[in-house]
Amino acid sequence: MEVGTKMSDFSMNKQVWNKIINYSKCAYDKEKSEIGGMLIAEKDKDGNYDLHSPVILKQEISAGNTTICKEALSVYYVEQAMKHKNKDIRFVWWHSHHTMAVFWSGTDLTAIDEMSSGDMSLSLVVNLKEEYKFRVNIWKPFKIHKDIEIDIIDNSKARKYPKSIENEFDKGLYRNYTDIFRKENSQRQFFTVPGREGVPDQSAFAHWLYRTTDTCKEGNGLACLSGAGTTGVL
Repeated sequence: MEVGTKMSDFSMNKQVWNKIINYSKCAYDKEKSEIGGMLIAEKDKDGNYDLHSPVILKQEISAGNTTICKEALSVYYVEQAMKHKNKDIRFVWWHSHHTMAVFWSGTDLTAIDEMSSGDMSLSLVVNLKEEYKFRVNIWKPFKIHKDIEIDIIDNSKARKYPKSIENEFDKGLYRNYTDIFRKENSQRQFFTVPGREGVPDQSAFAHWLYRTTDTCKEGNGLACLSGAGTTGVL
């Protein structure tokens, strides 16, 4: 901008951005329409602006346009001015272009010109691909404008996968056979499966089950010396 001073920076929390996008998605999913609203640009001690508190107001919507009710807009201005009376704030008009590209249409530019009574106005247009254009209009002492980037700040803790996936991975699995503390995880679950060595030796299995020596009561003297009643010797 050719004003001889540094352009202010504009930032927005990712949750604020998500709310605007979700408004836009809901309008398209339910009505296949655009939607618009307002948000606050609050100036900090360094002269930069934090964009927050997006809302939608009473309006008429269609696939190619949205018109906010003037009475609802007037009430919004008064309420927010009272709420933020000790802060340096600006109002930001935002609206969606759903599946279309982001650009400033003739209708958009007319709406922006209607905000020229102040010294500065701020406008945002988004689409469902989460693309956007953000315009700063300076009306006084000279009429100039510039589309600039918003710093969208994501303070949420980054995760490579949902917690539910981690919970499933931790349940019923072993990390390794020596781990007796965190024993709920490993590379795979373990099941004993019969028939691992081909055709089983049925004779040996039958002998193991039934071929036992005589007990002490059956006349086996050695078994009488064993506490178990049998020597276990075949």
